[in-house]
Amino acid sequence: MARAYERFELEGRISLQIPDSVIPNIFDANVENISFGGLRMNSLQKIEVDHIINFKLKPALFDELLSGKGKIRYVKEEAYYKTPCYKMGVEFIEVNKDILRYIITQVQNLDNETKRKRQRIQGLEIKDIPF
Repeated sequence: MARAYERFELEGRISLQIPDSVIPNIFDANVENISFGGLRMNSLQKIEVDHIINFKLKPALFDELLSGKGKIRYVKEEAYYKTPCYKMGVEFIEVNKDILRYIITQVQNLDNETKRKRQRIQGLEIKDIPF
């Protein structure tokens, strides 16, 4: 099945809260990528599929804070140095679309610039490099 939105690599910390939890449950995770529909994150804490979360995302390269509400759509357990780690997909339910658009546009711009630099480097020959 094709994705509805293109995903973009994004490094950042995300603070999570499970509002319907009996115990106050606030913890952090690492963001792996983002799209207009949601994000993928890695956490040492597992959140079950279909749980609703509140989040605050602070991308590493930007000052904008994206907060909102999401739904856990998938969970995959992996080992990280023999420690269980969980990759989770979050579907956005409520989010400030203007801030999300700004963040994704900035990530796209960085991604395009990186691709242009790689193309220039790949096109260089040994004779083109000054010694």
